[in-house]
Amino acid sequence: MFPGFPSEHVRRVCTTRALLVCVAVTIGLSFPRLAPAQTLANGWQTSAVGSPALPGSATDAECVQPAVSACAALTVTAGGVDIWGSSDQFRFVYQRLTGDAVVIARIESIEWAHAWSKAGVMMRESLDPGAPHGFALVSAGKGVAFQRRRISDGLSEHTSGGDAAAPVWLKLERRAAVVSAYRSDDGAYWTLMGSDTIALSETVYVGVAVTSHDEDTLTSASIASLLVAPLLPGGWESSDIGSPGLPGFARYSAGTFAVEAAGADIWNASDQFRFTYQPVSGDVDLVARVASLASGDSWTKAGVMVRESLAPDAAHASVFMTGAKGVAFQRRLSTGLPSVHTSGGAYDVPGWIKLERRGDVVTALFSADGLLWTVIGAELLPLPYTIYAGLAVTSHDAYAYTQAQFDGVTVARSHGSDSGSTPPDVVTSAAALAKFTPSPDNDTAVSYYVLDIFDAAADVSTAAPVISADVGKPAVVDGECTVDISSVVRSISSGSYVAVISAVGPGGRSSGAPSAVFTF
Repeated sequence: MFPGFPSEHVRRVCTTRALLVCVAVTIGLSFPRLAPAQTLANGWQTSAVGSPALPGSATDAECVQPAVSACAALTVTAGGVDIWGSSDQFRFVYQRLTGDAVVIARIESIEWAHAWSKAGVMMRESLDPGAPHGFALVSAGKGVAFQRRRISDGLSEHTSGGDAAAPVWLKLERRAAVVSAYRSDDGAYWTLMGSDTIALSETVYVGVAVTSHDEDTLTSASIASLLVAPLLPGGWESSDIGSPGLPGFARYSAGTFAVEAAGADIWNASDQFRFTYQPVSGDVDLVARVASLASGDSWTKAGVMVRESLAPDAAHASVFMTGAKGVAFQRRLSTGLPSVHTSGGAYDVPGWIKLERRGDVVTALFSADGLLWTVIGAELLPLPYTIYAGLAVTSHDAYAYTQAQFDGVTVARSHGSDSGSTPPDVVTSAAALAKFTPSPDNDTAVSYYVLDIFDAAADVSTAAPVISADVGKPAVVDGECTVDISSVVRSISSGSYVAVISAVGPGGRSSGAPSAVFTF
């Protein structure tokens, strides 16, 4: 039909594409590799990557950018030969993000244009068709997978994640050069599909990618929830519990957790909220200061929680600060039971809240200053040995956001417990370890030790400590005890301090001597 074409492939393309494209190939013209990006709501962008013959489109419903980027609903149509090999063709909806990040989406459906029609979450070096990327995907007929291109214009690699089909939750996490892909049935419990080292720059393109795997046919993907956010510190996770109408998120910076959440409530027999947590074992003290709370409703809540599982009807104990209802100790004593309430008084944000778990007893406390604590109540609550402990926020409206900020957050092992928890962050200093000479009667009369931290310029004989913590009874090695105080000092401002260790026994509390000055 058009003599002189270089291959059968070009002849085939010319029978299905516009004549203008064929003429351009014949006379040696080239088209731009990158299609211009189009702007969706609140800073979201969409672009056809790799110049597919059918570029597709994206429409959003309730895509927002409150403090990070989220979409409650998104529809993407796409053509493209594939996201595979050394070059890709697809439709991309994205934000740009710097540093370690996470992208999570619930892929509700993917239309069949081919068994390898794909939709999923992607982190990508650039919008170039051969750019390095990580891609957690669900296909129309080939299950879920982790696919990636490690270097520019390199060949793609594939790791199967099983035979699951949409609807399914997918997640990518980037920590330094390592990208990890996960799948989930409920958006709370995640299964790792694979991890790989990928050559990405500090700032990357992050979002949802869709390809039909057929240059002549469009596919359509429905995304019910999409979240793009910076990663939390090691050991912490964040999930929506009970499927709120808007996806929540959490981020961390300089000692402060910022949480944005929807959710009908944490109450009755089932909950809807955002939970930022870590698994902990044994007895534990969970402390935080609620620094701010946007009170869209009088029962908007932000607080600390220990929970048996991530199921919406799980047993839990929580102490909250609320929009206009003061402080509350609330709990569900067994799976699926109605909730129970104890008022802690008509206090307003900011304020300190605390949960102590000792065996099967959970105690809730409140403090205006983080030093003097008032017990709100205690409850017999048999929970598993390993539980989830962290920060819970609900707006009291499934389709509206509230924002809360927490600082002074500690998840600390209590004395007498035989297992501790991973601190949410580690002080970047060797001073996170405090060493001291134990009391001479350490083996018989000492029940536990107390750590007091003072400002380095203070007179420790008269000044109040910046913070105090029970550090248990460490083992004696070569005449010394060593205490990891990183989870304690993480809750105070950077500066110079002295640590004082005091022994507590049947006769009361001894007076300790100051340690060397440490700085962090």
